[in-house]
Amino acid sequence: MRDDINVVLGGVGVVKGSVRNAGPAMVKITREINPYLVEDGFLLKAPFCLLNGVFRYGMRFDPHAGVGPIDIAHRELPFSMEVELAVIARASKEEVEAVFLKALVPALFAIALEFDLPVAGLTAFAESRGFSISKEN
Repeated sequence: MRDDINVVLGGVGVVKGSVRNAGPAMVKITREINPYLVEDGFLLKAPFCLLNGVFRYGMRFDPHAGVGPIDIAHRELPFSMEVELAVIARASKEEVEAVFLKALVPALFAIALEFDLPVAGLTAFAESRGFSISKEN
């Protein structure tokens, strides 16, 4: 595993259609978020070395992370979020990126809570992208 990557992203259609700007948006997000997570030691004490996130292009927006079992052989944790294909199919790269972040950030916080991972780097990234983070229960 590479020490400079904590999260990789991909996408899959669950309904017919495609997202023309998905690839560039995922690459940009990955390049921007990983330094925050690596610097914070996000996965240092985790039982896995990589988070493998998949955006499911579907009929609705559902940022609740579907988390799979840890892949022991590859030491990675698969997770997914559903985004509404109709909203992003013809959207600009910036619009697709905004929808992806709206799904990804809560999913990563949920995973951090579930596995007791540090959130300072994730919080800094989220706030740098305009998210408001609070410690309310």
